[in-house]
Amino acid sequence: MAARTVAVTAATPTFRERTQWQMAFERFRAHRPAVAGIAVLAVLAMLCAAAPLLSPYDPEKTALLLIYEPPSAAHPFGTDGRSASSPGTTADGSMAC
Repeated sequence: MAARTVAVTAATPTFRERTQWQMAFERFRAHRPAVAGIAVLAVLAMLCAAAPLLSPYDPEKTALLLIYEPPSAAHPFGTDGRSASSPGTTADGSMAC
């Protein structure tokens, strides 16, 4: 009977080559506070972009009877010297950039 010879090749491990960006992104994803910070910044950026849709008051209009009003249901943080609500002024200022 003829002897069979079988060539056995050693399986070489295959390594997936990663770029520096991939390694940095993996390390970033593992850092939970950093991911939470990016999520907060993304939400704030979306709120700033949608400021004209969310703010019911015109930033250029002045109502003399509403100057320095205390906090109320209509203006939760009160009004300033231009009779503008503080969140509305902040949202309009965020769109200046």
